[in-house]
Amino acid sequence: MGDPEQVSYETIRRAGRLLAQHLPPSRVVWAEAAGLLLKDEGSLPTGSFKVRGALNRLMTDAARARRQGVVAASAGNHGLGVAYAARLLGAPAQIVVPAGAVAVKVTGIRSLGAEVIQVAGG
Repeated sequence: MGDPEQVSYETIRRAGRLLAQHLPPSRVVWAEAAGLLLKDEGSLPTGSFKVRGALNRLMTDAARARRQGVVAASAGNHGLGVAYAARLLGAPAQIVVPAGAVAVKVTGIRSLGAEVIQVAGG
């Protein structure tokens, strides 16, 4: 296995600036019993941090995403994130989900405007 890809500080800062245009900052809450600060990613529009990666990726090549559309395979949160990002950018999206995917996730993906393709297995 090779070395993991190095991500520069500037790349991270650029992603933060892009995401701040469309996503609120995650709340930070103090968990008294555990003595920890926790990020409340459930307060993001799709209820998961997965939207950050999907939106960052699509925004870095938004013109191509709008022109060609996007395809993702996911049983839930990643699919919601991709569908949300595609809707924000006006890009068509197809999300491939296993036939047994959780119904509320599939409904959420559809409600964001993505085409859901269910496949056997999973």
